[in-house]
Amino acid sequence: SPGPIAALQPTAVLTPSAAVAHSPSLWVLDTNTLMSCLELLKALFAALLTRNVAGAAAAGSQQTHLAPSPIKLVIPFVVVSELDGLKLTRRKDDSGRQVASQARDANHWLLTAVQKQKRVPIDASGSNLPEQLWPLFLQTSSHYNRSKQSRSQGSRWTFDDPLSCDDQIVKYCAELKHQTHSSVFFCSDDINARTKAESESIDSLGMRELANSLRTGFAGVQSS
Repeated sequence: SPGPIAALQPTAVLTPSAAVAHSPSLWVLDTNTLMSCLELLKALFAALLTRNVAGAAAAGSQQTHLAPSPIKLVIPFVVVSELDGLKLTRRKDDSGRQVASQARDANHWLLTAVQKQKRVPIDASGSNLPEQLWPLFLQTSSHYNRSKQSRSQGSRWTFDDPLSCDDQIVKYCAELKHQTHSSVFFCSDDINARTKAESESIDSLGMRELANSLRTGFAGVQSS
């Protein structure tokens, strides 16, 4: 099976007094969530990045410890591929143009967010945020290709099953749960896809729960 993903593994965050374990929950997004809730995700990403930068800066200056965010957003490779196809729709009606526009906006934001977390300074010397504290993770094409050739631990899927995009995302969630031992949430308003995730022992979150997490400061996140 694909090897463990270093950036998603639990890691130790240094504080003035000790090393503190950091194991954020992994929130895996589907394509519709990324397109239809982009403004919410922008706000969530900004909050996560601000908190992680502040925590890294405090640790580097030997100040009072500030815990990193308990959440990391995860984008499966198949979602990026879907966005690439949707931005060039063949439909000429208004709904087709709207979908294409949403896909382009999501693609643009992904690039901007990835660049920002890689380059944001955490101190006066210009040190960058460690990769383990990046709030957004994109599955690589190499990991995706290895995943397609593997069986998920304890999963019902086999090598030869033709998987839909939703099934590929749920399979990826199962792999993350096995490889990282972190809490994994599948974020979607697609009821059928969420049911598949729950049947694989993957907790799911709808947009109501995502929005509520912003109001509660990410404490006590529950699926329903």
